[in-house]
Amino acid sequence: MALICERLDRLPLAIELAAARVMLLDTAHLLARLDQRLPLLASRSRDAPTRQRTLQATIEWSYELLDPNEQQLFRRMGAFRGSFSLEAAEAVCDAVLDTVESLVVKNLLRRRWGTGRLLMLDTIREYSDERLEDSPEAEAIHRRHAEFFLAVARPRT
Repeated sequence: MALICERLDRLPLAIELAAARVMLLDTAHLLARLDQRLPLLASRSRDAPTRQRTLQATIEWSYELLDPNEQQLFRRMGAFRGSFSLEAAEAVCDAVLDTVESLVVKNLLRRRWGTGRLLMLDTIREYSDERLEDSPEAEAIHRRHAEFFLAVARPRT
């Protein structure tokens, strides 16, 4: 169970929705399906508010509360896997410091203390990546991402 909680980013709603699946899936099968966590984590309960019936609906509700600049940056950051620097966000996503800070304050982006690197929880990033892939700018953002990291990896002469 600890591994499942870890894979769910220790998000209480995600854990609650996953626990409801134990009626059908044992923990090994549940864990195996967490690569596609957003469709898996849904509740059939009619008592819960609509935005809390699925993890995706909860994240979408938060996304819809963002202003257009925040939404754009949130989408674009879906290109990153793991942590990344502010410099990478600025180069790949045209990130503006105030907008990055706003996403941190709204808990859609985290800053790793000690390193200063940024990251999205995997659950949040999965949604962000879906939004990016549905947008017309996906190809351009992926290209910028690749170009940035190729430049970082090139030996300096």
